[in-house]
Amino acid sequence: MARLSCCIILLLALSAPAALARPPVKAPRAERKPPPKGAIGVRSLFDAAMKLYDAGKFAEALAAFDAIVRKFPGHEPALLQLAKTLYRLEKFKDAYTVFSRINPQHLDPETSYEYGWAFYQNKQWPGAVYAFQRVPRGHALYDLANYYGGICAIKLRRYDEAGDMLEKAVVLPDKLAKSRTLYIKHLQALTLMTQKSSLAKERIAEQNRLAASKAVRKDKLKEKASTSGGPYVHKGSMGVSRAAQVSYTIQHQYLENHGYRTTAFDAKTAAFTLATGHVFGLPIKQGKDRYTGLGFQLDLGASDTIKSGKEARFIIDEENSDLSRVQAQEIEENQTQRGSIGGSLWLEFPLPENTWLALGGNIAFVYPEFERGGRYGDRAGFMQITNSAPSIDFTTVVSYSELLDSVTEPTTNIVGAKAVVASKTFGSFSLRGTLEHKIYDYLQQDAELDGPDTETHFETVAKQDFLFGVSFALALDTMQQQNYIHHGIPTFGTTSSDGQTLSGRAVLLAAPLPWLELRMAQSIASTQWQLDNEDAREPFEVTVSDYIEDFTARIALNLAF
Repeated sequence: MARLSCCIILLLALSAPAALARPPVKAPRAERKPPPKGAIGVRSLFDAAMKLYDAGKFAEALAAFDAIVRKFPGHEPALLQLAKTLYRLEKFKDAYTVFSRINPQHLDPETSYEYGWAFYQNKQWPGAVYAFQRVPRGHALYDLANYYGGICAIKLRRYDEAGDMLEKAVVLPDKLAKSRTLYIKHLQALTLMTQKSSLAKERIAEQNRLAASKAVRKDKLKEKASTSGGPYVHKGSMGVSRAAQVSYTIQHQYLENHGYRTTAFDAKTAAFTLATGHVFGLPIKQGKDRYTGLGFQLDLGASDTIKSGKEARFIIDEENSDLSRVQAQEIEENQTQRGSIGGSLWLEFPLPENTWLALGGNIAFVYPEFERGGRYGDRAGFMQITNSAPSIDFTTVVSYSELLDSVTEPTTNIVGAKAVVASKTFGSFSLRGTLEHKIYDYLQQDAELDGPDTETHFETVAKQDFLFGVSFALALDTMQQQNYIHHGIPTFGTTSSDGQTLSGRAVLLAAPLPWLELRMAQSIASTQWQLDNEDAREPFEVTVSDYIEDFTARIALNLAF
């Protein structure tokens, strides 16, 4: 009996090293979580299925994992292993369908690669790029992940990102290495061709023109014209500008994406603007000296911009033309020359109680590289009612606008209503309040234009004038955006959210001489986003900015006209 016990102990001692030397299973196991409440026996079913998977019996494992998922839909480890088994069987379409139900944020590197490959095989480029980028440096699949991720980024026209990933794909099979070289050359050709055909849209000359027009309009007397043989006495709220200006502007923009990353945009712009127009008096009057006026305005501009980075729209005090510019922006340009042309026509009638009614419209186009093929613009019609009291001016505007593409087809319709209250009894100090609401309709769905369905904002501006043409203005704006659609979110592609933005701007203006103007402006904006799909929170916050700073400085020379 003693001999038998010794033999048993000796056999156990000899078998232990063999068990310890057994190589680990290569296929990664899914993270095991406690089974759902009431799911008695799911652990034993899952363990049995994993044994088949570890043994390479993927067809039997597929049936086992599928049975578990059908019976226990909430069992996430079984769902993940079902996707991985489909991947092993090269059923990539079915694997993609299952992977689409899984949050990729917590996958291990090898499973992230499998996730990306399933998306790649089904041409779901955003999700594939996101998954491939989660394979860390030093992992055996790192180079392959960057190779295929670079191809996906090319498909998405994210050329800088594609170039960066292809540069990281160093250790590749000979066939893929040759293909990588061809892709890099193709990427360089694409970038050059895109830069020539789809120019980025810069901060356009209209903004400078509008600022010059407002300054000139305040200090300029109403031009004289004949109305039924008498002097021009229109005296309404509308007017035209005659001015020419040469300016040089520098701009720096800083953006943060919820603490995940920061980006910057810098630009230097030399511009020339010319504004001219005329007002005709018509023999329709109210009282003794309030006549109907018909006005025409023509604006021309040219500019040369050197920039780096991609600009974001800054909401406060922006115009529809600015929105058109940013929506048309597709790539980053180093240098852009452009021309602009715009015209407006309006008719203003006098009404009782010192009230005026104006009807009009305008159209404007910007031509990158002075070529018609890359142009963009906007057109609008409006109705404005203005009433002047002893201490306050009231203005209400209803407008309909269209943002236009290169063939003058509208990409976005905007219906807006705005009310403005401005004080005029504080001497050198003035206040202005604006309440505005806009409704957007995006007409070209394939253009994938980001934007809200509606936006409502309230803005308050305080301005103090000093001696020698110096003034300081402070503006605050709060805005609500409803159902803002974002495209190009990794993994999710398209998602929607509501946004609450708080903006501020400080402006210092100096015009010490009639022909010289200096302007500096600092703006900030912070947005809080409420996502409709909280599962998209992390890729959304990586992609979308929540904080913007914008600084501009400009020197302008007003020419005699």
